[in-house]
Amino acid sequence: MSEKTMTRAQWTQLCDQVVLACASQHSQRAYRASASMYRAWVARTKLMLLSKTTVLRYRDYLLLTKKLAPKSINLHLTVLRRLAHEGMAEQVLDTPTGMAILRIPMVPNRGVRAGVWLPREQAQRILSGPNVRTIVGKRDYLVLMLILRCGLRRAEIAQLAVTAVREREGRWVLANLRGKGKRLRTLPLPGVVKNAWDRWVEAAGIESGRVIRAINRHGSVWGKGVTEDTIWRIVGRYAQLALGKHVAPHDLRRTFGRLCYALTKDMREIQQLYGHSSVMTTEKYLGVEPHLVDSVTDRLGLS
Repeated sequence: MSEKTMTRAQWTQLCDQVVLACASQHSQRAYRASASMYRAWVARTKLMLLSKTTVLRYRDYLLLTKKLAPKSINLHLTVLRRLAHEGMAEQVLDTPTGMAILRIPMVPNRGVRAGVWLPREQAQRILSGPNVRTIVGKRDYLVLMLILRCGLRRAEIAQLAVTAVREREGRWVLANLRGKGKRLRTLPLPGVVKNAWDRWVEAAGIESGRVIRAINRHGSVWGKGVTEDTIWRIVGRYAQLALGKHVAPHDLRRTFGRLCYALTKDMREIQQLYGHSSVMTTEKYLGVEPHLVDSVTDRLGLS
């Protein structure tokens, strides 16, 4: 069956099948957003819904017009490949067209893209932004502390429950956090973060459910939680006020790891704090490179 005959209902069904095949909610969200972005572009250009020519032109659009990084472009291509594979399986896309899409090469990623790591002084300026005398300031300060002092992802903060804070081995921890890949980890909770937690929970009157809640213009806490976009906006607002530039939650998370590494030099410990499955991922987050001037090889003491 040709791609020309694919109906909107068939496209929607393909997207749902590909998205639901992803085990992670993060992947499901990314795949659905990618498919929607592609469908909107096809509607504007009036090209065939799925063909080798259309996908190649879309790849050029992402590279030359949107100027996305190779890693981001390859994510979009991966989604289209899976849609093509599923389309052939469901017989709504002919095999030659599907195989042609599967053979489209990925965009080569040469070198390592520089990440964003803030100096301690800039991180402190962001933390000093919220007015902790107000209820909004108490919430926002806790959000920033959970990233910069605990290294949490924005999704983890949005899903964080009151019951996550527990006492173990004589200290407070964030217990059984479920991160990417459904991996569980338990993090030590610094005293300053526990104090911020208690001040917010008491002021908001939260006894159960998610910790971070929405606040209306009258200063009243409402709802059962917030979205990840809310965490994004909180970080962006205080970064703009403190530094006059855009800073994303992931930039603060990278900063957390870099500051920890400067103190401990223990990559495995930071890997556990981050919740990474591989220490290689942690190394990329930290941007660790060999020290050429003061190299460890100079201090081995062998002669």
